[in-house]
Amino acid sequence: GILFEVKRDQESLAVLALSERQGFLKKESDYRNLANVYMLLEIPYKAGKLFSEAMDKGIVEKNGKNYQFLSDAWVVAREWDEAEKSLIKTAQLTGSGDTWKRLGQVYLEQERWSDAVNALQKAIDAGVSRKGETNLLIGVASFSDGKVAQAEKALIAAQADPQVRAQAQQWLSHIRSESAAEE
Repeated sequence: GILFEVKRDQESLAVLALSERQGFLKKESDYRNLANVYMLLEIPYKAGKLFSEAMDKGIVEKNGKNYQFLSDAWVVAREWDEAEKSLIKTAQLTGSGDTWKRLGQVYLEQERWSDAVNALQKAIDAGVSRKGETNLLIGVASFSDGKVAQAEKALIAAQADPQVRAQAQQWLSHIRSESAAEE
């Protein structure tokens, strides 16, 4: 802790990681501290692996807050399968619309269009904080999945949000010009 406070982050990590390997970490807070240092030093895979193993051992409680931390680590590490599992658990435990949205974004990264639309719709149903942006993402995923009418409906709804209005209009123009070209 002292090493971390005086900005000797690598040395702090080395001491904490050695402590973990030697079995000196006993409490949830110990594991969270080490995982946080991994995240701060941009080593998210190690943070996810450590935290996941601690949850499996029962050292770290399996609750919404901890699954959220775990999913953040897996998303930053771009470990999509692990991120999906932890985001689903987080969403189930918390009912958070923003967590469902994050899951939808993970599906978008993987080009799993229908899964993305389903998760994003759950986000809206659960009261996501940025509904317009979520509708925009539904529109993009629906269009990519070949569901033009569904895409247009979501993009029209997205236009109600001034923050994404221009993007939604651009997508609608693109969809309509492609539809006209096909006819």
